[in-house]
This record gives sequence, C-alpha cells and structure tokens, in this order.
Amino acid sequence: MSLLDHPAVQSLALPAALTALAMALLAASSGAAGRGRAAFGPALALLASLALLPGFRWPALAAAQKLPWIVAAALGAAVVVHALQRGVAPGASARQARAGWPAWAAAFAVWAGASVWLAPAMPATRTSGWLAALAIGAAGLAALVWPAIARRQPATAPAAPAGGMALAALAVVAGGLALLAATGGSLLLGQLAGMLASCAGVAAAVARWRRAAPVPAAALTPLVIAGLTIALALAGRVALLPLALLALALAAPLVIARARWAAQHPRAALVAAGLLAARPVAAALAITLTGAPAAADAGGAAPGAPADDPYYTPRWKKE
Repeated sequence: MSLLDHPAVQSLALPAALTALAMALLAASSGAAGRGRAAFGPALALLASLALLPGFRWPALAAAQKLPWIVAAALGAAVVVHALQRGVAPGASARQARAGWPAWAAAFAVWAGASVWLAPAMPATRTSGWLAALAIGAAGLAALVWPAIARRQPATAPAAPAGGMALAALAVVAGGLALLAATGGSLLLGQLAGMLASCAGVAAAVARWRRAAPVPAAALTPLVIAGLTIALALAGRVALLPLALLALALAAPLVIARARWAAQHPRAALVAAGLLAARPVAAALAITLTGAPAAADAGGAAPGAPADDPYYTPRWKKE
C-alpha cells in the first residue's frame, strides 16, 4: 500500500504540506513583492493536489475529472486579474476603480463556463437544482468580489484581515462541504472538498499568525470556484437548502468586517469569521443528517453514485 494513496494523505496531509511549501517559496522568491504573491500558494497547492487525484484526464467526463481543469482556468484568470490590478493604487479614483470590472469579469466567466460544462452530466430531473446552485454560486462569488470594487480599493492589496477572514470562512465552508458530500454518497467529492479545506485552513493559519502579509482577493477566486464546482456537482444529490446555507456562510467576513473592533483586532476578527461561518455550516449538516434520505435515481442507483461520478474506491483498499 502506497502512503500517497491513502485518502487522509491525499485530502489533508499532502495539500497542507504543499500549501505551506508554496507559500514559503513564493514569499521568499522576490522579497517584499513576494509577500502578496504568497497568497496564491493555496491555489497552486490545490492544483498540484488535484493533479495527483483525480489527475488531468482528457476527455473529462465525470464532474471530478473536470475539477482540475476548472481550477487551472480559475487560477489563470486570477493571475490575469492580479496583473491588471497591480497598477491601481489605494484610494484610486472612481474611474480607476471601475477599470477593474473587466478583469473581475474573468472570474465570473470561469464560473459560468464551469457551470455550463458540468450541466450535461446532470440528468434532466436535476435541471432546477442546477439552476438554483448556479444562482447560489454566483451570489457567493459576488460576496467575495464586491467589497474590493465597491470600496474602490485594488484587488491586489485589500486589508490583510479581510483576506484572512475570507480564508477562515472558506476553510469552514469547505470542511462542511466535504461532510455534506460524504453523507450524500460521493466520497470522491468529499475527498476533493477536503483538499480545499486543508489548503484554505493552512493559509488562514498563516494569515492568523502573520498578519502583515496581504491576501489579494484575486488569489481567493480559484479556491471559491473550486468549492462552487464541487457544490454544483452535488446539486440534485443533496437538498438545496444545505447548499444555500453553505453559500450564506461565505458572507461571514463581510459581517465581521463591519464591526469597529475588527480593524484593531485582526486576529480575533479572523477567528470570529470562522466561528460565524460555522453556524450556517452546522445548520446545513444538521438538516442533511436529520432529513429523509433522497430517492434513488431512475436506474435504481443511489443518488450519490450516478453514472458520471461512481462511488469512489481508493486504490489503497484494492491492494
């Protein structure tokens, strides 16, 4: 049995180690400029983890096989956003702030394209669930993107506490998404969500103890899109209300940021954002665990084991 094939290593230990390594290398690569680039470490680590499981396969038919390609596209769009926004200084004029809209549209374009790409894999009976998940996902991404533009601040240098709070909320939401996927019958999607939770959790811990490092909002978009993609793949297998509660948890940083004490106590604000996000996540899990089991598909298969995303049997169990 290979250690790398163990689900705990693939989902938790390896992504965490890759995140710490990527952030350290990016931070040391170019001095002060590398501090902002280090925030892209979690997205790079997630992409590297997805390259091992499920890997870059083509043609990508299952939802899990499409996730690495979607994250790669989101990371490319984030790099473009970061490059286009580097010249916008804090306190920029309204005209300069509006110039960031075309770059931010790239993040929405990736999410919309991912939604359309995932749609054919879903049965016709899940069309309503897909449309609802698409709208919920768009709202969750907008909650992350809007503050950087509404406040006329550059996407590359928001306040460090705001980025740290977003990472804390993402880690909590991704952990809930992993449990939701596992209870919904797709252990593979649960394992992929665990990778996301591990990457975001390590980055949040770094932001907690190293408050000076900025977290560009563009660096968060690949992580958010990865979570939205997993949630969209779960649409129709689990109830929509738990997914909506997970999307609601992404707004926790916005609520904490409005408190007057958040700017003076950024470390406490980061913890508070994670705890606030945990409340709707806990409610989503409670609804899923206490609710009635979903009906089987027309072919008699369990909802968590459709033809395009079969129940996952790890390789270490086969050996």
